Amino acid sequence: MVSRMQSKLAIEVAQAELDDASAACEVLRRSISEVCGPDYVEISGFLEDWLKNKTPANVAQWIQSPDTYFVIARVPSIEVVAGVGCLSKAGEILLCYVVPEYLGQGVGRAILDALVRKAHLWGILRLTALSTVTARKFYARQGFEQCGAPILEDGHEIEFPMAMERAT
Repeated sequence: MVSRMQSKLAIEVAQAELDDASAACEVLRRSISEVCGPDYVEISGFLEDWLKNKTPANVAQWIQSPDTYFVIARVPSIEVVAGVGCLSKAGEILLCYVVPEYLGQGVGRAILDALVRKAHLWGILRLTALSTVTARKFYARQGFEQCGAPILEDGHEIEFPMAMERAT
């Protein structure tokens, strides 16, 4: 399924294929390091631990997993992968990451919209996410609400449980 989102930028979101693993991994690593990383600099070793499993081999496994729906967002005019997303069959948004140069241009929203549509096809009415500090406002703008206490590490808020109930 390929979908186009009307946004500031032409974006195509499609289910990832095995050949997309390296590019998707690069998106994850850049987004975590460059976009989210500054929120976690005070926690020793946190960023390094977060990046440990972000390898092309692991991303390939996530793409191939029958328990997830993994998408990539491309800017078709230049064939660049600008973002990635992943939804579990349990209704959890596992990934929604965008490289820095495409933030605020509708890429994250296009990814989330594709994941929400897939959740609807799977019959999932409640979506959840563990949001980063950085993405918390993004999820709130998309209709998610905080549904639990923040998760702390070394006294710092690192994740926020978020949820969105969908109408039938």
